[in-house]
Amino acid sequence: MVSVDTNILARIFIADKNDKQTSIAQNFIREVKKVFVAQSVQIELTWVLGNLKKKETGEKIFKKEDIIRTLEHLGNNTAFELQNPAAFSMALEWYRDK
Repeated sequence: MVSVDTNILARIFIADKNDKQTSIAQNFIREVKKVFVAQSVQIELTWVLGNLKKKETGEKIFKKEDIIRTLEHLGNNTAFELQNPAAFSMALEWYRDK
């Protein structure tokens, strides 16, 4: 199993159709079938999604609900092997209630 960094996960979940790196990241995940996601990458992904803004307006692209849905997908999709899934679930519950 291979490990992925935040850059690969962000490109998958942001899914910019005009970005060549997005399709490379998506194809990579399809090819390897299962990847390991370290806790630091889980945290960084949350930060990246929460701070991504539209150039024109400065408006956030991912609202809290979008981030929660993305993290739920990360936690529920068998293609992703999370480091310490129990801690991930607890952190997600905390984030939901925050």
